[in-house]
Amino acid sequence: MSAGKYLYAIYSTTCYLKMVGDMKYTECAALDELLDDIFKDNVCKEMIIDLSDTDWLDSTNLGLLAKISRYSLKNHQAKPLLFSQKEDINQLLDNMGFGNFFQIIDKIDESQLQLQELNEVHKCRQSMKKIMLDAHENLIEMNSENKEKFKNVIDVLRSSLS
Repeated sequence: MSAGKYLYAIYSTTCYLKMVGDMKYTECAALDELLDDIFKDNVCKEMIIDLSDTDWLDSTNLGLLAKISRYSLKNHQAKPLLFSQKEDINQLLDNMGFGNFFQIIDKIDESQLQLQELNEVHKCRQSMKKIMLDAHENLIEMNSENKEKFKNVIDVLRSSLS
């Protein structure tokens, strides 16, 4: 398993995010901050997420993807593009109901992109719990099955933040 990293580029009103390796909650603070900045400034009218080099996604990263979709649908009435060719990742996305909230594609041209790597951000334990809680709440908004899957996780995170 290779450590996860986030790469991104912003061109005009299009934001491109690439997830590489094993995407775990321990690395997600940088992505959460980037998304908050993008959403606050309303920079991106189109979001493209590339999972072609993603080996694994934990539920917190899935929840951050759900955050992107919720933002795009609410503010721009458009589904983000999600590029994925790996069968196991596609099955995970399908099981989480992502097909209803993303336009999932199997081809993308990234040859012209100059991607920057997100620097790691260290947050205190409470801040990380809050990111995880928000991410899981985004996931349960996607469909009723996710609500049942993540109910216990959300309950534990809420109680630990009280």
